[in-house]
Amino acid sequence: MADKAEFVFITYANLNHSEVPVGNSLRAAEPQGLFETMLTHVNHSRVPLVFSTQGLDLDFYSVRNPRIIQELRNPNITCIRGIYSHALPSFYPETLDWQLALGQDSLQRAGLESSQVLMLPEFDMFSSAIPVLRSAGLEYVLLQGGTPIVNPIYSRSGKKLEEADLVRIEDELTSDIKGIVMTGKLRNPYLAMLRGLKHPREMIDLIAAECESARARGSPILSFLIDWEAPLINSGSGNYGEIFFHRFIDELARARERGDFLLSGLDYKTVKELRRFEGNLPVVLVGSRPKPKWIIRNDNLNMLDRIRNISFHELSLYHKRVCLAASISDLQSAQFGLAKQEGIIIKLPVKDLQGEEHPGDIVIKSDANRPFEVVHLAKAAETKKPVLEDMQGLSTDGQELMRHLDKVFNLA
Repeated sequence: MADKAEFVFITYANLNHSEVPVGNSLRAAEPQGLFETMLTHVNHSRVPLVFSTQGLDLDFYSVRNPRIIQELRNPNITCIRGIYSHALPSFYPETLDWQLALGQDSLQRAGLESSQVLMLPEFDMFSSAIPVLRSAGLEYVLLQGGTPIVNPIYSRSGKKLEEADLVRIEDELTSDIKGIVMTGKLRNPYLAMLRGLKHPREMIDLIAAECESARARGSPILSFLIDWEAPLINSGSGNYGEIFFHRFIDELARARERGDFLLSGLDYKTVKELRRFEGNLPVVLVGSRPKPKWIIRNDNLNMLDRIRNISFHELSLYHKRVCLAASISDLQSAQFGLAKQEGIIIKLPVKDLQGEEHPGDIVIKSDANRPFEVVHLAKAAETKKPVLEDMQGLSTDGQELMRHLDKVFNLA
């Protein structure tokens, strides 16, 4: 790798995001919708992008809008591996092998190159997962600094480290897997940029400074992960999020041309280069530490018990997929937000294209329909019925989602 640390821009897509109503997700994924135009702009700008998601999401895109899959096949984009659904593996460790296998099947079905790098939902890495991940051919897993890395981080010599970009995770039996640690310093500035509160050029300056810091500590890369849906969530009434995202991509392209910093994906070539740095990686311990919104006692639907009481191995492939889709952590996330007044998590200001600020224009709230959709999927898995049956309790958008998911679950 070059003398400068390479910036790795990673987006993480989640069809079931609890702060995105399913109707918005359906519209964003439709032909010429937000997601297609974002990918088209990235590929036109030739900015390397790492795209991570679940297998179910890839299958959904192939049914809803195959053009999204075509854009993801662009050599400019690296699609890393994910599990099948947005479930926390530490909640359902008994199905992790199936999650990995079905996630890989979806990647191959989409015609996307496999990867040795994995993104687990919400960075939910735990030590007993290491042998399962290694047996699935994985070499790296993405981690968020402090979540769930148990700080401090120690090098092999016992030196305490404030930061690390590449680490080695070990379990009690010395099984290990390598981790790529995401920086947390760029998240808030990036979201402020999507709301017009920070200029994209300011983001470029921040990235350049963080790349310099990464190189100073001997790291070949600086990795930053953000929700793919962030422009959708942070758009406000004027749909500014998409505009500011495009401007940021344009600034990234210009920064690369100027040589402000280097950009990289996480393809096989990059992973091969990273191996040169693995000899003295700091060793970290991991432990599952769910945020308050995922605490099981807050789930008055007892979904964890319902899912675990299903004889998973006796299910058809169709209903295995349904069961995994009903295991998503977004149920608990939605319940956590819905417990707040009017389900509102936060109100945020936005600046329009003329620079005028609009306080509270962005209202982030939990989707009240998410629990009904998850319960419907769980019932279908329990009764072994198609998800198209008994949809009367779902919203119009929820019913449209089930029509798409029925096609997804039936894929060969």
